[in-house]
Amino acid sequence: MNLVKWLRKNNRKLMAVIVVLIMISFVLGSALQRWASNMGNSDDAVWLYNEDSGINRASQNLAEAQLKALEAMGINANALLAIDPQTGQIQQKALTPILLSQMLFPSTNASAQLNQRAKTIVMQSRIGISESDVDKFFEQASQNPPLNWILLNAETKKAGVTVLKEQIQQQITQPEMQNRVSAIAKNLGMEKDGLYQSIADFMAVRNYVALVCSNDDFTTNQIRNILALQNQAVQGKYALVDSAMFVDYDSVPSKEQVDEQFGKFKDNIAGNVTDENPFGFGYKLPDRVQIEYATVNIADIKAIAGKVTEQETETFYQEHAAEIVETVLSDPNDPNSPTVRKILPYAKVATVIKQKLERDKIEAKADEIINAIIDQTDKGFANISIADANAATLKANSVSYADATKTVSAKYKVKINAGITSLLSAGQLGKETMLGSLALTAQGKSPVSLIKLAFSIDELGESQLPFGVKKLSLYESTSMLKDRYANQVAIARVTNYSKAQSVDAADVTVEIKAPLGPMSKLKTYTIRDKVIEDLGVMAAMRIAKQKADKIADAGKDGLEKALEEFNAENIKDANEYIAFVDMPASPRMSLQDLADTEVMAASQPGGFEILGQIKSQKAFTDNAYKLIDAGTPAVVLDTAKKAYYVFQEVSCEKMNEKEYADAKNMTAMTIDFKNSMTNSMVLLMPENLKKRLNFRLAEKPKKDQQQQEEE
Repeated sequence: MNLVKWLRKNNRKLMAVIVVLIMISFVLGSALQRWASNMGNSDDAVWLYNEDSGINRASQNLAEAQLKALEAMGINANALLAIDPQTGQIQQKALTPILLSQMLFPSTNASAQLNQRAKTIVMQSRIGISESDVDKFFEQASQNPPLNWILLNAETKKAGVTVLKEQIQQQITQPEMQNRVSAIAKNLGMEKDGLYQSIADFMAVRNYVALVCSNDDFTTNQIRNILALQNQAVQGKYALVDSAMFVDYDSVPSKEQVDEQFGKFKDNIAGNVTDENPFGFGYKLPDRVQIEYATVNIADIKAIAGKVTEQETETFYQEHAAEIVETVLSDPNDPNSPTVRKILPYAKVATVIKQKLERDKIEAKADEIINAIIDQTDKGFANISIADANAATLKANSVSYADATKTVSAKYKVKINAGITSLLSAGQLGKETMLGSLALTAQGKSPVSLIKLAFSIDELGESQLPFGVKKLSLYESTSMLKDRYANQVAIARVTNYSKAQSVDAADVTVEIKAPLGPMSKLKTYTIRDKVIEDLGVMAAMRIAKQKADKIADAGKDGLEKALEEFNAENIKDANEYIAFVDMPASPRMSLQDLADTEVMAASQPGGFEILGQIKSQKAFTDNAYKLIDAGTPAVVLDTAKKAYYVFQEVSCEKMNEKEYADAKNMTAMTIDFKNSMTNSMVLLMPENLKKRLNFRLAEKPKKDQQQQEEE
């Protein structure tokens, strides 16, 4: 139909519709306008802090402009992190600048790398900050940088720490810098004084953080004790009397003995060493997961990935020649001449390029195979929500790795191994040769082990994943995993779990099913079997103690003869005779170092087992050190190895006054540095900052609320 004719025919209807729309827009428009005005009015405080200080949209916008001005002036993340302009690597070795950078200048691309750098500093400095503390900070700090800036400024001013803008202005005297200030201020619509004030405020914040976090009180005696302990490496000579040689495998303890041992430690997890349980006995079942896996050998992938041709190598060189450079002297005959970047000749790098392209082809083919398996296993999840579905629904809709790999293996003509484990603890999974070495790797990030991924499921929540790494759900496949030896790639998923639980009776059967390594030799065992084994070890320990005491009781002059008699009575093979050997120098560990280690171990699945070994080693070294005053020969227990050491002599070379004088200043600086990093995490944690400033949402007056309701 002709458009003009249609308009003529329907003009009355059309005019009626237009009138209605005008009326709606008139009535509703005014209401929307008032609502938008109320929501967007820069005079209305959105948040409050301290007693009655408010933060509105205008102050938020100003804070954002100030941060942009700081970045434009070079006071940005790169400056705080001391980033190398050529390599892009973070060179910062202190934690505080990293935290400030994340609070004020967060970067989505760099946050994961920055998070890992923070954890590395914490680990190397051995300070009492856990990985979960670092992740918690990064999650909070990046939410609202302008708000962080406002609150940091407010707390700094409240503490009386200020830097005058005139001081900053006096330092910027170079014409080119003054021109830069003018240009930046103009681009941001800001007065030059405002830009100077922004820089002054930042310097004040930095000074405030340094002032609060540093300069902790510590005494000369504290420094002396720390240095003394650090330089106390216990050494000597000992003979090892291992309880393993006295275990009677034919002896069966009574039911009463089994019940007593089980009842005493049924609520302990094995490996959790305490003062009451120095051997770490335990029969409580820990958190466990069942892992389904599929693995492919790199050698098999290499065979189907295809060869790299000479043409491909040359093409890569031509496209990337500008990046394939070396730094050389501009004048080879003058060692003081400036350096220049020179493109390397093709002949010199052809082999390296070919190897890289081969690795890329293998990686691409491996990724293709792994994704093909995931496509097969996840095709049943197309119409359900993995996050909302229960375990039964997920299991019903999933395709097993065994079935999925048959299709993929036939397509790519490559062997794929698939299987499923029994429920395994973190410690058991770590001992599993193949699965225990698998990790998720990504460029610029540290590997995340399959153990951490598996125990990160919400049902357990035992493992704290690095910042930016997504938790797994039941039946959700990982991305491509690699083993530490670069021999295979894999995928895995958690198909079942069991939370830690005590058992009422020792006859509970535990199944062990794992593909490779020491765990594969076990099939099933009962808790009673473990109790009987532990009782056998304890009986052997008593015998070993008697034997060790007999050697030590012979005195210094009779030690060698007593040891000969021990060997003749207890050891059949002369090649296994024990003798007095030199003890490797063993540094002593402070209680503070142990406490810091406990914090770091807490975020690791099964970390208590490693911590138990550290506790046992500390106890052994401390007891050996006591023999310096108590005298030798003497016997010292090693609870981790379940053995006794007969010490012939013990010594410890201590620090002299000159060494103390040379080291005390550096030690004081180290203590202050470590304390400042711990304090900065507490000070700058956004939730702590908000609590100190009584940060809260602004409440609108009741009159305004009634008016809005009427409108």
